[in-house]
Amino acid sequence: MKIRSYHQARRAQSTRRTREHLIEAAVELFSKQLFEATSLNEIAAAAGTTPQTLLRHFGSKEGLFQSALQASTEQVRREREAAPVGDIPGAVANLAEHYRQWGERVLRLLAREDASAQVRRVTDTGRTLHAEWVERTFGPQLDRHRGNLRSQKLDGLIALTDVYVWKVLCLDRKRTTGEYASLLEGLIRAVVEG
Repeated sequence: MKIRSYHQARRAQSTRRTREHLIEAAVELFSKQLFEATSLNEIAAAAGTTPQTLLRHFGSKEGLFQSALQASTEQVRREREAAPVGDIPGAVANLAEHYRQWGERVLRLLAREDASAQVRRVTDTGRTLHAEWVERTFGPQLDRHRGNLRSQKLDGLIALTDVYVWKVLCLDRKRTTGEYASLLEGLIRAVVEG
């Protein structure tokens, strides 16, 4: 009996690893090319498995896409929720690290969001997550204001902390992560304190 349960545990672990590899491969490939242009063969090969195994795990490419979207959304949410609420330098450091890891991938997706319904779902999910992050993270500063002024300040913070600002400063203007963080912190303070 012990041998059988040992083999079942190893099989379950192997199945879980295969599923994780498929999701990782899908996230990487879907962020580089359109959903429609990504084949099951490509994803399976990148994960070191077969299309049949992919289909056994997810049922279809759409099923894999949904699982990949859910997994990446959960990962981003966990990373962004690590930002300390009300701590501007801590929030900026969290955001800078997030964009260092995800920024270029997000920009590629944004460039293609009008070409694919699947990509649009990803970018819409990202926009919602970002707005929720800003509201939660800078809530103590925003709560000093009421009504339309609070709403304007929230919108200003959403815009300032957007990936396109990171792109302009870090990719286009060649600012270091530290310079980006310093500039962003000053701009955020100007919005919430002004």
